[in-house]
Amino acid sequence: MMKKNGVSPYIASRLGKNRAPIMAALVGAMLTSSNAMAEDLACGTPETGQERLSLRLPENVRPMTAVELHELYRDKSWKWCDGAAYMQDKGRVFKGWSGSGDRASWADGHWTVANSGKLCFEADWHVKSGPTGGTTCFLHMTDGQTIYQRKEPTGGWYVFKHSEAQDNDEISKLVPEDLASEKIKGIRNQ
Repeated sequence: MMKKNGVSPYIASRLGKNRAPIMAALVGAMLTSSNAMAEDLACGTPETGQERLSLRLPENVRPMTAVELHELYRDKSWKWCDGAAYMQDKGRVFKGWSGSGDRASWADGHWTVANSGKLCFEADWHVKSGPTGGTTCFLHMTDGQTIYQRKEPTGGWYVFKHSEAQDNDEISKLVPEDLASEKIKGIRNQ
C-alpha cells in the first residue's frame, strides 16, 4: 500500500486531503516525543530498568528515617547520564546541572529529608529562557538491607540498593565529591 505524506491512502481518504499532511506531522511529532521520552527513561533508570515497571514492595519494609537519608546523601553527588546533583550538608544546599550546549541548565536550592522516607530537592532550574522553580521528591523504603526508591508522585518502585551490592545499583551513582559546582560555573559563563 503506497503512502503519501506518511499516511496510508485509506486514512487519507477518511481524513480528507487537507488533513492528511497534518496527521502525518502529528504522528511524526508523537514518535519524536516518544523517542525523547524513551531516551530520558533509559537515562534515568537503573541498568535493570524493568525493575521499575513491575516491582512490588515486600511486606516487611518501612520508610527510611530522616537520619538514614541524611547519612546516605550528605556531601555526595548523584551522577546522572547527562548531569549531576550535589547535596551539600552545610546549609543543606542543593546544586545540580543537566544537559550541554544550548540545552544546558543548572540549579540551586535546598534538599530536605523526612521520617516518611522522603528526600526532596527544592530548586530553581536556570535555562536560557529564565529560571523555573520546582520540587522533586523521592520516597525510600527499606527492609534493613535492601533500599527501594521511587520518584514522587507516581514513579514505579525499583531497587536502589540490593542487600548484596550490585554494580548497576543506583546507589553506586552516589559519590563523595562535588560534581556540580565547577560544571555550573562553566554553564553560567557560556
